[in-house]
Amino acid sequence: MTFRRMCCSAGIAAMLFALAAGPVAAQGTAKNVILMISDGLGFNGWEAAKYYQGSLPYDNDDFEFYGMTTYMHNVYDNDLGRILDSKDEAAGQDSATKNWTAVSQGYDQTQMWSDFNYHRGTDSGDYNKFTDSAAAATALYTGGKTYNSSVSYSVAGQEMKTFFEYAAEAGRATGSVSSVQLNHATPACVDAHSFYRYNKDDLGHDMVTSDLSVIMGGDAYIDGTDYLDHGNGGDVAGWKADAVANGFAVIDQNSPAGQDFAALAAGTYNPGAKVAGVFDGSTLDGRADPTLNSMTQGALNVLSQDPDGFCMMIEGGAIDWQNHDNNAALMMREQVDFDNSVQTVIDWVDANSSWDETLLIVTADHETGGIWGQGTILDNNGTPGDHTDDTINGTWQNVMDNGVGNMPGMEYTSGGHTNALVPLWVRGQGTDMFAGLIDGTDQTAAGFWDEFGGTGGWNGSYVDNTDVFTVMQGAAAVPEPSSVALLCTGLVGLLALARRRRHS
Repeated sequence: MTFRRMCCSAGIAAMLFALAAGPVAAQGTAKNVILMISDGLGFNGWEAAKYYQGSLPYDNDDFEFYGMTTYMHNVYDNDLGRILDSKDEAAGQDSATKNWTAVSQGYDQTQMWSDFNYHRGTDSGDYNKFTDSAAAATALYTGGKTYNSSVSYSVAGQEMKTFFEYAAEAGRATGSVSSVQLNHATPACVDAHSFYRYNKDDLGHDMVTSDLSVIMGGDAYIDGTDYLDHGNGGDVAGWKADAVANGFAVIDQNSPAGQDFAALAAGTYNPGAKVAGVFDGSTLDGRADPTLNSMTQGALNVLSQDPDGFCMMIEGGAIDWQNHDNNAALMMREQVDFDNSVQTVIDWVDANSSWDETLLIVTADHETGGIWGQGTILDNNGTPGDHTDDTINGTWQNVMDNGVGNMPGMEYTSGGHTNALVPLWVRGQGTDMFAGLIDGTDQTAAGFWDEFGGTGGWNGSYVDNTDVFTVMQGAAAVPEPSSVALLCTGLVGLLALARRRRHS
């Protein structure tokens, strides 16, 4: 997707959204939209999870399957006359005050499979090689690319309106659920805006004063530093007070039995239409309750009370953290929790809704850790945590299946994010729109991961992460009236035609 075409697409979509807004989805559109993000898990990580569990609840013929690109924009500083060459150089600088131009990183198949280091970020400072979660989530939720550290905020210094904000304006309940801090990059991008992802007090305040109906996640970093402190003396209690003032029922690990996460998940406790669920984020490595699965169950019970439908993002955020640490065992624990959450969503749709009125998307924001099979790199320096000095083997290896319940044969080749394709599964209303948004076909990738995609396997076709926004807003027809939905469908057709011409 070229930068010019993407800006044109985003502009057309913005004009469509500006036409009108109405209360309820038109007949034949998705009443409910659920986007599930396994943060930092790419093809090989999902392959390992499939071997470990024996199967995945979504890798079957009920779901359509694609690869997805995740790249962000690099930032060209017109005053300096160069692309900013480190994440820290751009971080924390409001693009509204800078003379910056966006430069699309892109995805190059030839480089991907001829130069191992093309796709491999070696550490967290390798700005030009990979997207961060903030830029990736912004693309997924708004349909526009941006720079690293930006929370639904453009290179031009403007707030970028998200699908979930449009959905709320159209009368849908909306939610953000994460296994990590609720104001971390991926959950914050749902309904908050900032030029810098570490303005966490502002992000927490944006979320609790937004139109969100459900907010669930942790309250602190692992080191115990609280960021939910916007004007409230620097403690979590202040954020909870803001939540109550904005109509939320607040639950946490100290809530009395029968009025806590477990009761909310079981459906025996109904606190109303707005819930803020907060757990002690300093316990993440110990994985104290609530699990992502229990939060998913609770969020569904709250959001499904809205007769107009709901739109929700669910993130397995700690998967990324464990991949950064190259901790395969804890990554697998988090991914199993994520997969249990997907099964819960599938079961909910089967029992309470239908696939004609619900769209479910399961994907990642990017890949972390450069997971490959054993023997892909040779740690010839005896430094397993440092991948910058490794010798790359001549043959890349697939993850090895060691049987259900046994850790697969895998190794990390990076401590950071990468530019590799990630998987995307989709089921329900609007699924067919992805077929018109194909950016390319990576046959080498398909050869490595031909077990994905159900009976027919995967042919290597991939879309871009901005297409997730296009499909969500087209399927849900937000905002209304239905004429806007028809125009959005036409937009998808125009984009598909442009792509066919580009690839012919």
